[in-house]
Amino acid sequence: MLSVVCAIIISGSKILVTKRPAHKKEGLKWEFPGGKVELGETEQEALTREIREELSIEVSPIEKIGTVSIKVPRIDLTAWNCRWISGDVHLTEHLAFDWVDFNNMEALELSRADVLLIPQIKSYIEDLVS
Repeated sequence: MLSVVCAIIISGSKILVTKRPAHKKEGLKWEFPGGKVELGETEQEALTREIREELSIEVSPIEKIGTVSIKVPRIDLTAWNCRWISGDVHLTEHLAFDWVDFNNMEALELSRADVLLIPQIKSYIEDLVS
């Protein structure tokens, strides 16, 4: 089972999403940025490293939002609410980034695993604002 983490970076009512490169699996789809947890890393360490490598920004994982599992390929994807600490986005892997209103996430062509996270993310955000 591959363990993957993604950052939910919230600004107002918007969430940061990134567009996958064409040559990757599920290429040209949008996703919440993140990546694989390497051997010996915590989820928080992996997330901080991946966001630094892919977006050139510093984040701080605040709280785990939820996890979804996909059977083919076997992936556990865990979303974390992350605070943007510093830096400007400079894409090193993705084609684009955007801020999407969390009420319109279903309109995006998201990767399979990210689509499964939407209910947990919406519930988490609704709890934050209520």
